[in-house]
Amino acid sequence: MEEEPEIMSLKILIVGEPTVGKTSISRRYSKGIFTSAYKSTIGVDFFTKHLKWNDKLELHLQLWDLAGQDKIGLQVRTYFKGTLGAICIYDVTQEKTKAKSLDWKDMLTENCLRHDNTQSFPPILLLGNKVDLLEEDKIPSDNEINKQAINMGFIGGVLTSAKNNIGIDGAMSTLITEILQRQENPLRFIIKGEGQEKDKDIVQLASPQTNNSDQALKKIETEKGCCY
Repeated sequence: MEEEPEIMSLKILIVGEPTVGKTSISRRYSKGIFTSAYKSTIGVDFFTKHLKWNDKLELHLQLWDLAGQDKIGLQVRTYFKGTLGAICIYDVTQEKTKAKSLDWKDMLTENCLRHDNTQSFPPILLLGNKVDLLEEDKIPSDNEINKQAINMGFIGGVLTSAKNNIGIDGAMSTLITEILQRQENPLRFIIKGEGQEKDKDIVQLASPQTNNSDQALKKIETEKGCCY
């Protein structure tokens, strides 16, 4: 008799400044759709996706799409509790949103708790969204984006477009792989105190999967949009 696969539930936070495309990426990944209509998230929106990871494991993903920092308020620890990984998104056409991603990373590091209220350090992947709005000669390479993100303290970086469905599936697969690795061997990924060398397994993570985004970006449509 064939053994039933294990079902694991993963809570993943989607964070970033308003209008960077958090909801659009969440909707694109979970439902496979995109809409240019923009509605500001108040508090948190929820998306789910059931994913067959392999023959032995199925994943139930819970995507928590958070509003901007000014709207989270006192609920921050409630929203962050039990988080196993996070996606931090910035708008590649708005450099200030990239700088703000460091504030989000710090907030996650300081406030993420396990269910037993001990502090956790979930992996955080950085996404540069709306790459379809850049001129082709202005698009940085995948390797450049990844190195920049690692230097900022993220596990890696990926260029994405919610509108044209570029890079999103590969980015999520990279984050999920990292989450599962840490679940199997959590002691390898303990972040040491300030001034000490971080675990080399964190800073030398392999480049994220990007679904050959360098090639896909050459096919970007010329249409320009707003908040996605």
